[in-house]
Amino acid sequence: MPGLNPYHASLLLYGGSALLVVLGLILVARWRFGLWVQLVAVALGILLLWAGLFFGAELGYRSWQSMPDPPDEAFADTAPIGFFLAGWLPAGVLTIGWWGLLMLIGNTRRQLRTPAPPPPPAPGDPKTPPTTPPDPG
Repeated sequence: MPGLNPYHASLLLYGGSALLVVLGLILVARWRFGLWVQLVAVALGILLLWAGLFFGAELGYRSWQSMPDPPDEAFADTAPIGFFLAGWLPAGVLTIGWWGLLMLIGNTRRQLRTPAPPPPPAPGDPKTPPTTPPDPG
């Protein structure tokens, strides 16, 4: 892609690949498994996306610094430590947000498929059960 430096290219490669894997993992877990497996998949997804962001930033800065005549911005490499310490936050927001969206879609589909309960019988209908106890007599 034109206009991308090695840092951005590496971050997109590793972070984007991790994002695609996480989206697929959560989709399969939501579609096929129960709640506990889904929660484990969400935790694993947060870890995978966090690692993708961290390694993408770390390897991106290394390749940007190793190119011939790198710019000064290539040596302001605080992003890897930022992703190492706080990368779980965007990873958690994306992963939990995707899982929540899939939960919302699944619950909406289930409500649309559930038939409405039959209306109560009208008063005076012979099939209507009595509302008062019979006379003992």
